[in-house]
Amino acid sequence: MLEIGGQEGQIDPSFVITHTVFLEEGPGMYKTFRDKEDGCIKAVPQAMNLLSTSTQV
Repeated sequence: MLEIGGQEGQIDPSFVITHTVFLEEGPGMYKTFRDKEDGCIKAVPQAMNLLSTSTQV
């Protein structure tokens, strides 16, 4: 059975992810990916976690 970086029969694709960005950075990161700048192979967007931001009162 196939085994690559994980359990038997499963593939872990995380080795190709070179950049993780917030959704708001997507357009700029697409240019980086398209032009193969900064060693970008695969960029994965993530949503901003609003619960982790601190609010000063």
